[in-house]
Amino acid sequence: MAATLAHLLELSHQALSQAQNHDWQKALDIQQQRNVLLREFFGQDSVVSEALSVQELSDSIQKMLDCDAQIKQLVEEQRAILSADYQQFQKKRQNIGEYMNHRPM
Repeated sequence: MAATLAHLLELSHQALSQAQNHDWQKALDIQQQRNVLLREFFGQDSVVSEALSVQELSDSIQKMLDCDAQIKQLVEEQRAILSADYQQFQKKRQNIGEYMNHRPM
């Protein structure tokens, strides 16, 4: 399938939707597919063949970047949550270890 600007935008929105649903594997799969198509789109005469104005191209690129920025924010939020969860797990593990080492036998 030839890459079109509309398809690239749709993939950006799909990846964002999957990230918002915390389906990181699907979001990653879509991003990887989009990256291949981006290289194809900008590496050939696709831009010229769609007869896009500079403004249309610029607007579309900005929309893709906006989606990417939102995904990045979601990733950072999820990473912070996982980090906090891991720290709590480590503390509980430490507490259990201390209890097991100091309980009367």
